[in-house]
Amino acid sequence: MSLKEKASRVNLTNIGAKTDVPPRTPSPKTGIGIHADALFRDEQLAKENEHLKEQLSAFKGGNPARRIDPTRIHPSRWANRHAHSFESSEFRDFKDEIESAGGNVQPIKVRPKDGGKDEYEIVFGHRRHRACLELGLPVLSVVEDIDDQQLFAHMDRENRQRKDLRPFEVGRMYEAALDQGLFPSAKKMAEAIGVDLGL
Repeated sequence: MSLKEKASRVNLTNIGAKTDVPPRTPSPKTGIGIHADALFRDEQLAKENEHLKEQLSAFKGGNPARRIDPTRIHPSRWANRHAHSFESSEFRDFKDEIESAGGNVQPIKVRPKDGGKDEYEIVFGHRRHRACLELGLPVLSVVEDIDDQQLFAHMDRENRQRKDLRPFEVGRMYEAALDQGLFPSAKKMAEAIGVDLGL
């Protein structure tokens, strides 16, 4: 084959066309060039760090919810739900609702469990936890490190906002707190949780 024939088969239409490959930045070859390049990279990293710090500051003081394996979450010793409440048609309907949503939409609150690595104790949300446990779904949870009295007060306040807790269950919870010495008296407990002693 002659050179003329070979030349006629060469496709010259793509010569000079732009490609998606970014141009290669030449590496600095001198000491000054290497130093300048390092300073430029340090400046870029500093800007990126500042930007990330600004984004993070928007969450300062917040306590984001996260999904936790329900088998790592355990009921509180002051749990006020009677075992029969998890066998009712109301609970079955509640569980169906959580299943259809793919999990609990409203987070529960938990605290790290003493001596347990990645184990938690429920502050409030026993029904939501039980439903997720039975369904095998992770539990949307807020983790807060609080003491026993704070746990009890948080649980009590959350329970009083709901309509479905029976007076018998509330009474058992108060009785358990007094029997276990969480508060020295009913009066001190009433003051701590913000309820009238007559309750």
